[in-house]
Amino acid sequence: PAPIAVTYRNAAAPAAEESRWQELVLAHLGVDDWVRIDGGEELDFLGPVAESARARHGVLYPPNGHFVARVSEPARGGTLILGIGGDELLGSWRWTRRADQLARRARPSLGGLGTLALGSAPAAVRARLLRNRRTEPEVPWLTPAASRRLREVAFDEELQPPRWDHYVLGVTGRRLLAMTIATLTTHAHDQGAELSLPLLAPRFRATLAAVGGRHGWADRSALTAAIAGGRLPEELTGRPTKAVFHEVYWGARSRRLAREWDGRSPAAELVDGERLRRAWLAPVPDYRSALLLQASITAPKSDKTAS
Repeated sequence: PAPIAVTYRNAAAPAAEESRWQELVLAHLGVDDWVRIDGGEELDFLGPVAESARARHGVLYPPNGHFVARVSEPARGGTLILGIGGDELLGSWRWTRRADQLARRARPSLGGLGTLALGSAPAAVRARLLRNRRTEPEVPWLTPAASRRLREVAFDEELQPPRWDHYVLGVTGRRLLAMTIATLTTHAHDQGAELSLPLLAPRFRATLAAVGGRHGWADRSALTAAIAGGRLPEELTGRPTKAVFHEVYWGARSRRLAREWDGRSPAAELVDGERLRRAWLAPVPDYRSALLLQASITAPKSDKTAS
């Protein structure tokens, strides 16, 4: 049988509104079997779906991974297919500017000469130069000791291969993505479903790497169009916008409990509690603080926590 489409909508989160794009895809593909899930506050970082998952597994990364538990419900006994990995393949490679110049998609510039040279250096030299020029990520709620540790972690993310095909082949070895896959698989299994991530499948990535070669594609739209192979409307593959989901996850419960929090962190040597609270209560909270929200305000009911 043909796959069943499952979409999620939240009328209370305008910034996350995707109805038009959902309808465009499914109308173009001629899909009639369509499960529409209309949500409200249920996907709050501290809402019922997240709390149910945390009762079984403790705090897991990513903090919004519980959305898979919700959309897996119609897939019980079958397989949930997700597009996870798209951001990594389509927009996280740091050497795009260099590749554009080498592939003659962009004119050489004085500002790009340093990047050209850096990407051509031997791996050991490149690592040493990147380590010397790196800047500390701005995470205001971290203590000085935590910031020093973060610099080392952030440096590891800088060490992407300057060849696009090598980056694609190795993308699933990145720690954050590996953790994400493990967590989403856990949430799907809780609902009795298997999880399939076609964009990260070894055969697909090998094919994509072979076609894209050393320099890949010019931008996200060009790569999306190449992957779609004319099977999706140009309006979709060339879409210039991207939904944001802070309204979905930072709901009334998260905001209320952040205001009522006593300021005590389970990792006081790493976190400044008052600055962390300010991050939670910002008009658009920093997503990176969400895992601490779940760990600080809700006591996990198991020994498993994100490492």
